[in-house]
Amino acid sequence: GNGGAVNRSVGESVNRSVGESVNRSVGESVNRSVGESVNRSVGESVNRSVGESVNRSVGESVNRSVGESVNRSVGESVNRSVGESAKRSRRGRKDRKEGLAAEVGTQSSARNNGVFVHETAVVDDGCQIASGTRIWHFSHLLAGSVVGRSCNIGQNVVIGPEVEIGDLCKIQNNVSVFKGVTLEDGVFCGPSMVFTNIYNPRAEIRKMDQVRPTLVKKGATLGANCTIVCGVTIGRYGFVGAGAVVTKNVADHALMVGNPAKRIGWMCECGERLTEDLVCLECEKRYEMTEEGLRNKEAQCSPS
Repeated sequence: GNGGAVNRSVGESVNRSVGESVNRSVGESVNRSVGESVNRSVGESVNRSVGESVNRSVGESVNRSVGESVNRSVGESVNRSVGESAKRSRRGRKDRKEGLAAEVGTQSSARNNGVFVHETAVVDDGCQIASGTRIWHFSHLLAGSVVGRSCNIGQNVVIGPEVEIGDLCKIQNNVSVFKGVTLEDGVFCGPSMVFTNIYNPRAEIRKMDQVRPTLVKKGATLGANCTIVCGVTIGRYGFVGAGAVVTKNVADHALMVGNPAKRIGWMCECGERLTEDLVCLECEKRYEMTEEGLRNKEAQCSPS
């Protein structure tokens, strides 16, 4: 009986001791394993989350900082470049205006001498322009050219070099008055009409020593898009119709049309066509024939 009690007591004690030891060992192992796993998992999660957050934050900060720096740098560069370009442009315009000959007027000096030269026009040194003349957009007067008083030089006109233009002439847009051409007083050159100065030009052969002079006398009218082949004379108050091609001299007061141009009538000083009796029905001027063409019989015609 005592042996059974001892065995039971010892067994319970052993079981309890072993159980506690096992439980403690297992608990510690489980806790350690779980703790390491949790720590590792939490650490990785935290590191990843923090890393992404830091990277994103740093990236945004760097991008914003770099962007602001680039924008500021580019903006300053552009502003500086634009400012310098504008200054150069203003300085160039000022130099061009100041470089005009003393007798040439610009917008600022037009009040003094009555000459107007648009800021886009170019007037070479040595040109002479009389009072009251106006020179419009993109036109160019080459060296040595002379323009009389109260002329109107339209847009995109080229004159010269060494061309003489009389008083009260009107040269419309897109006309080139080349070397060798002379316009007397009161000549009208219609839009895009053409002068030439070399009769048989070649691109590969220089022929400026073969310039044939062309003279347009007082009061003549050269219609739009007509062509004046060099070496001819347009008589006083001659009238060349639009698109005509003049290859021969034109008599005083002759009305010329066609290609090649032919005379189909006579014109009055006032620009009206004369009757067969050489009378102007507009101003009642009468004319008579001469070797040069027509001349008036009475006082000067007075256009209404």
